[in-house]
Amino acid sequence: MSVVRVVAFEGSTGGEAYLSNNRVEPVEITLNELAEGEYTFELDEQREHHYRGPGRFLFRKKPAYGWAQTVTVKILKGTSAQLRQEFYSLPWYVRHAISAEASGPGSYEGLQQLVDMGNRMVREGMTETEVLQYSAGGFRDFTRIASSDPTMWRDIFLANKDAVLEMLGRFNEDIAALTRAIRNGDGETLFKHFERTRAIRKGVLEMGQDSPTPDFGRPHPHLTEEKKK
Repeated sequence: MSVVRVVAFEGSTGGEAYLSNNRVEPVEITLNELAEGEYTFELDEQREHHYRGPGRFLFRKKPAYGWAQTVTVKILKGTSAQLRQEFYSLPWYVRHAISAEASGPGSYEGLQQLVDMGNRMVREGMTETEVLQYSAGGFRDFTRIASSDPTMWRDIFLANKDAVLEMLGRFNEDIAALTRAIRNGDGETLFKHFERTRAIRKGVLEMGQDSPTPDFGRPHPHLTEEKKK
């Protein structure tokens, strides 16, 4: 396993190393003034950490995952913060259409691809109506809570701030773990995750929580007795 590719922003001292087994890891680097683009560097056998190419490129410390004879370096314009801001500035329905809203952006390069795709959709005139027209039942059910009174939800969130923040933190940790598993090709972790979620779904069905009848068909004997009286 070794570094075969590095993605970084212009003037950055940190980037993402793509390893020979397709894993992505953070890496500390030093670049000269390279503009946006993709470059190829060859290992300098005479100078540790250094690679020779169209300028100077070196690892600030030896990567734990080793050297490669050739490393491709891709330079992105701007910064990670700017790219993320551009992503979240896209219309919500465009983010939904590219299936990125739930998991959020991952690697620099993946985020750049999502931004490029979203901008292309905007240029081509994709509208909110078009996205909603093709939304399936999952999106309908997931957004059902949005039909409630905004004032009520504002007050609930503010009145339960600590609990809401704790649950959001747990949610973000779960999403981060899922993102890492996908990025690293960790099939075992993904299998266990979906095995667990299927068991949860099965429990929901067994409890009668998926029915069009009032209160999902759950019996309320005390109400039946009161009605008889």
